[in-house]
Amino acid sequence: MTEKYSPPLNIISEDKFIPSTIVLKGFFNCSINTDILTDFLIIDHKFDKDNQRIKLISGSRKNIPYYGPEGAIIFIASGSKKKKRGIRTGAMNNMISSDIQIGGKNIHVKISQKTITTVGTPTVQAAKKVIDKYIEHMTNLQKMLIYSNSLSVEEKEKNINWLTNELKRFPEKTREKDLEDLEIPKEMDKKFLNFILKYYNDYDELKYFENHISRFLNNILLKDLEGNIECKTINVYNSVYHNNVVKTENFKMPLHKLSLYFLKLGFETNWHNVFNDGVNVCFDIEEKKDGFNNQNKFYKHRFTIYSTSEIRQSSPTFSAEAYKYYMKLIEGIKSFFKEEDIDLSKYLKTDVKCKKNLEILMKMSDEIK
Repeated sequence: MTEKYSPPLNIISEDKFIPSTIVLKGFFNCSINTDILTDFLIIDHKFDKDNQRIKLISGSRKNIPYYGPEGAIIFIASGSKKKKRGIRTGAMNNMISSDIQIGGKNIHVKISQKTITTVGTPTVQAAKKVIDKYIEHMTNLQKMLIYSNSLSVEEKEKNINWLTNELKRFPEKTREKDLEDLEIPKEMDKKFLNFILKYYNDYDELKYFENHISRFLNNILLKDLEGNIECKTINVYNSVYHNNVVKTENFKMPLHKLSLYFLKLGFETNWHNVFNDGVNVCFDIEEKKDGFNNQNKFYKHRFTIYSTSEIRQSSPTFSAEAYKYYMKLIEGIKSFFKEEDIDLSKYLKTDVKCKKNLEILMKMSDEIK
């Protein structure tokens, strides 16, 4: 029997096995007051040349560009509070959504009382950098809240009243940058005033700014316990890889036969529809996922092989384990091309649930021949 054609394969080495994006979760060493975070984290608002706010309309597929400066947070929102500050107009309902400008990109961040999740970084190191920078912003906020709390109510009232009276004198100064030449008298607390002025760009009307800064008359904190905000534990919750397994140009992967061959190897294989361009293969993960939120969840390495021979891999683990299962799939593909022609009728007995689909595949194969 003639040996099957075996196209040259493009096998990625482990040092070049790099995800296009990852989702990484860090666990705080304390509980964060997410209401305070949403209301008081310093946001870098963006304005166009006409001094109008730049907004990304909710539901838009446009990506937020990199405006800079490096490390600036340009959006935060709580869907549950229906509170939004910054460039977006929408928010998730179950946690804090945020955007930070870092590494020449806009990176989306999700925050709960105990966790911070980065979405869309290319490496674990880049995700850690995002988390470190975000925690730096949170730490600076906590320090300023502690300072504000150290002042008496009378002292804060005096400073707030002076500032609002000054702003009423110059109604044309509608943005923080317009107040760079503001002269603060010696008897005022310059540190406190510079802090509360950071919220001036949040509002287009002075009365709303006054309401916001009046909340500093009460003692508020981002977290109650002393000590630094840290993330000592991190987990990769998803990493996406895109690789092309066949070097031959315009090669068409025989998906109908490949899916059956993977079943023969014992791979968890699914081809939803014979007209669908993609065979799905899953492997259970080995990496342990701790935490209450991970109970009763089934994490898997998920692969989709397309007729173009492109492989999309989604792995909820660090790269070493993801690469191990990438190679397991590659070995399966290599052996598929080395095997003699496959008798499809053998696989009708392997899985009763798949019998109907396999019969269809078998018929298609006969027609192709």
